[in-house]
Amino acid sequence: DNGCGIPESNQERLFDPFFTTKGVGLGTGQGLAITRDFVVNQHNGTLDFKSQVGVGTTFTLWLPFTSTEKHNEQAEQGSPNPNFETTERFYSDAQAIVC
Repeated sequence: DNGCGIPESNQERLFDPFFTTKGVGLGTGQGLAITRDFVVNQHNGTLDFKSQVGVGTTFTLWLPFTSTEKHNEQAEQGSPNPNFETTERFYSDAQAIVC
């Protein structure tokens, strides 16, 4: 994103329900917690991020995309993670944030 990055002190709690750095009434702290539950717990995907204060944050999510047969074939061929398609697609709905 083009925001100001996430301070290291907040990164550990980023996916915790109700964690927000916004003022009272401005954020619920549910967005990333719900996203993580959906991607990781409900669909066996992964959700990760890289952040640098003053530069911005990149979130990466992967969802399983293969059939059981293709999964088994990729696993036999030594794929590092046969659950995931290797094609990358980037989507963003980020808005500019002034730091």
